[in-house]
Amino acid sequence: MQSTINLVRAKYLKVAEFDVTCDPDVLLFCYPIQLNQVFMNLFINACDAIKQKQQLISDPELKVAGKVFVSCHQRGDVIKIMVKDDGCGMDEVTKNKLFEPFYTTKEVGEGTGLGLAISYGIVQQHEGKLEVESEQGEGTCFNLTLPIFSKKTSTPDDAFIL
Repeated sequence: MQSTINLVRAKYLKVAEFDVTCDPDVLLFCYPIQLNQVFMNLFINACDAIKQKQQLISDPELKVAGKVFVSCHQRGDVIKIMVKDDGCGMDEVTKNKLFEPFYTTKEVGEGTGLGLAISYGIVQQHEGKLEVESEQGEGTCFNLTLPIFSKKTSTPDDAFIL
């Protein structure tokens, strides 16, 4: 997860700051490449939401970097991951369609509308949950809950430190 944060942070250096709080050495039995795709989608969407909110501010002196808060903690036999931004947020229509394939709020050529649909499927494959809370103008919070051991991902070769 940290390597994915580093990649996104480099691209959105002037847009967002990342505030990361994670338990040390959180071990998860999973498909790491797939989960990194989920993280990448959530982090990029958070930064894009911040960028969209910043574009509404006309005075350049009032534009400050937004914040993406990321936390990762083990709670019993599950891992709880939160990705929260202070971007533009979403209305109810968007929240209700968010995980549908090809639904996007981005400009033509900017997004396919597949990122969150694919992410949702990956999380389900890991027998986890992906939930969203958002208020228009205030930001969005994605909560990801993953079991440490899943029937589908718990072979000895699949251990991954977040």
